[in-house]
Amino acid sequence: KAPEHGSITITPGRFFAPESRCRGRIFGRQVHYTARAGYTGRDLVIFQTFFPPGRSFLTRIPIIIQ
Repeated sequence: KAPEHGSITITPGRFFAPESRCRGRIFGRQVHYTARAGYTGRDLVIFQTFFPPGRSFLTRIPIIIQ
C-alpha cells in the first residue's frame, strides 16, 4: 500500500547486519519515505517481502510527520 500523504523510493543496497547468519554485509532493499510538502500528521506504508522458497510477510510502517 502506497502512502496517502507522500511517496516512497525503494533502492537496492548492501548493509551491515552483524546479527544475521551472514555475519556481515548482506544485500537488501532500503525504503525511504518523503512526505508531501507542508503535510503534518500520520501516514502508513505497507509492503510485502518475498523469500525463497515462496515465503513472504507483510511489513506495516506507521509514520508520524511533525
